[in-house]
Amino acid sequence: RAHLEDLPELIDACLAQASKRARAPTPAVAADFVAALMARPWPGNVRELQNLLERLLVWSTGSVLRASDLALAETTLHAVSPRPAQAQDMLEATLRETGGNVSRAARRLGVSRTTLRRRIRAAQLRHLIPKD
Repeated sequence: RAHLEDLPELIDACLAQASKRARAPTPAVAADFVAALMARPWPGNVRELQNLLERLLVWSTGSVLRASDLALAETTLHAVSPRPAQAQDMLEATLRETGGNVSRAARRLGVSRTTLRRRIRAAQLRHLIPKD
C-alpha cells in the first residue's frame, strides 16, 4: 500500500507463482487492470493481492486480465460464487477445457476432487466426464 510503484512487479510475481501451483498458463495483464489495482486501498497488503490474483486465475476465462475481471474476483471467495448460474457456467467450461478430467479441473479451480465431484453432481454435469 505504501509502495504502489512496486505493484506491477508484484502482480507478475504473484501470477507466476499462482500459475505454477495451478499448473495453468500465466495470463497477460492489461494496463487498465494494473491501473484499477493501483486505485485500491490494499488494507491487506501483499496477502490480499495474492488472494485476489489466485481467484482471478481460477475464474477468469481469457488469456489477458482486464479491469472488468476484478468484479468477478470480488464476487468469488474460495472458488464459490454467490451466483449459481455463473458458477455452473464456469464449472462446465472448465470441465470442457480439461476434457472432463476431474483432477485437472479441480486443480484449475483450486478445489479438491471430492468437492468438485459434489459440485458436478449438484450441477448435473456428469455427462461431461468420460466413462472409463
